[in-house]
Amino acid sequence: MVNECCEIIDKNLKPTCANFTRIKFKVGDCDVSTRKITVTYLNCDSTGLEDFDDNVDCPYIPMTHSIGLIIIMSVTVTTIVQLAFVILVIK
Repeated sequence: MVNECCEIIDKNLKPTCANFTRIKFKVGDCDVSTRKITVTYLNCDSTGLEDFDDNVDCPYIPMTHSIGLIIIMSVTVTTIVQLAFVILVIK
């Protein structure tokens, strides 16, 4: 009961992010399956605002994602082929 009251009071006292200039946020880890990062706004409320996304795209491709695995395999095969050509040229 007390926790519910505190959450309601905190929600009403937090300003909306649209009217706030010093926004503090916490960025989570990249989720491999969705390739999204969770953004948590610490000192303002972003619910219902289109300019403040709670999930943003990862700025990189995770290694365990299928595209990341394809890139790693192609780089490995290319390196092996280049080493084979270098060995053939030296002989």
